[in-house]
Amino acid sequence: MDESNLAVGGIRRNLKLKGATGPLRFGSDALDKPDLTVGKCKRGAVLTMDALFALALLLISMTFVLMLLTRYAPYQAPGAGSATDMMDALRTLELQDLDDNPRYPYANMTLHEGTTSPYNATLIEAIADLYMGNNTTGAWNLADEVVGWAVPNDFGVELLIENGTSGKDCSNATSNFSCIYSATRGARRNFASAGRHFIYYNNVTREVRLVLYK
Repeated sequence: MDESNLAVGGIRRNLKLKGATGPLRFGSDALDKPDLTVGKCKRGAVLTMDALFALALLLISMTFVLMLLTRYAPYQAPGAGSATDMMDALRTLELQDLDDNPRYPYANMTLHEGTTSPYNATLIEAIADLYMGNNTTGAWNLADEVVGWAVPNDFGVELLIENGTSGKDCSNATSNFSCIYSATRGARRNFASAGRHFIYYNNVTREVRLVLYK
């Protein structure tokens, strides 16, 4: 037996002892090729977890959006959506718009008795005219009639006018704004919204401010 046969037989015996079952291969085919099966499984598992995580986020986002879209808005009295909306109504409506309306008897009396200047035709101008003319009771009554009824029961309201000098606001604190009208409802006093309008009285521009509290 030549040496080459002995060498081949030795290699076969060694492979058999190590558990090799296939035929002996030489050359490039004899090199062990990496087994990518495990790596493919790991990548597949990672991709699956990412997809599930993205799907969960999408479902959570859709649920949140649906909750916002289906949330019921709280009831608000007409004109009381905000202080700005109320002030817009006060500076747009005129006393004559309420003429012969039984809901507004004091506004009708103010209109027909001519207790305000004909140039101050809007509601906010009439209220300010009464107040600045020292008819504070008349200003309070008119404000209560056109503002008080429009404010929900769980809201507080204040109507103030810039006085140009030191005065008292609706909480009786020293301020540059004087209290025309106020209605306190409930123990809490948290600011909700504010609206303002500027009027011209006695050659002076003054700010009138409407504040809502919750």
